[in-house]
Amino acid sequence: MNYFLRLSNNRERDGHLARLLGVQKMHALLQVLRDKARLRYYRRSKELGFL
Repeated sequence: MNYFLRLSNNRERDGHLARLLGVQKMHALLQVLRDKARLRYYRRSKELGFL
């Protein structure tokens, strides 16, 4: 049986969607943390006279 050709049931689809939404939320969180780290780095560099 070729599993790529078989139709998925609702439970499998819901699980896949939940995983995708979780990945999307984690990505958004990491973007926010990255932006905060950049701001902190540049602010600190300015205070020390590097920039």
